Amino acid sequence: MTKEMERSRFEECKTMLQIIPATCAILALRRTLICVNGKLLSPSLAMAALSTTLKPETLAVAKNNAFIVDTGSGHHLVGRKHVSEKTINKVDPDKSLRLMTANGITTSCFKTTVYIKHLGASVEAWVLDDSPLVLSVDKLVAENGFDFAWKASTRKAVLSKNGQNHTLTIAQGVPLLAIK
Repeated sequence: MTKEMERSRFEECKTMLQIIPATCAILALRRTLICVNGKLLSPSLAMAALSTTLKPETLAVAKNNAFIVDTGSGHHLVGRKHVSEKTINKVDPDKSLRLMTANGITTSCFKTTVYIKHLGASVEAWVLDDSPLVLSVDKLVAENGFDFAWKASTRKAVLSKNGQNHTLTIAQGVPLLAIK
């Protein structure tokens, strides 16, 4: 359950957050922020932060979790906390990834293979120190053979392949692949 509140009330709620990690949200500069483990995050980042359970060989995503399906990202991305260290591979530093993020420039020399059971597909993702789960629409289309459509008439986005449609949830203008 999420409550919208002023900052002063939010401070009182922090103790409760130790028991229930995402119970409070505040409005700040016309944005809703959700507290996850003591950090204020946008709703899409909060969903991603709460979305994973680690398993040794794959990125497992539990019920009510989601990947951000990003038309603006040229790369699949995962945060280090989302994957087992055993599955992370170092790449040649000359082939490292340098990204401009909301928090500034970041670099990664690490990749992992992520199996997305819901899609029946494996993707190669860059591992960043701190990142939500991001699937690149470009890579899903070009490398995995998916089609992507976001129709104004239905206000739904869909990933499809071989006659199987995967409807994406739209949250504040961000397509999310919810994992059942």
